[in-house]
Amino acid sequence: MLTKKQKKVLDFIETFTSKNGISPTHNEMRKYLKLSSVSTVNHYI
Repeated sequence: MLTKKQKKVLDFIETFTSKNGISPTHNEMRKYLKLSSVSTVNHYI
């Protein structure tokens, strides 16, 4: 089962990929989630 934050990351990846045809970078995910560190993105994915 996913946490709320993991679900938010997954939804962003799916939407971004659908719109752009490629996966978002870790930095794009960081900005979307308003995180200060890319390593935190790694934790959620």
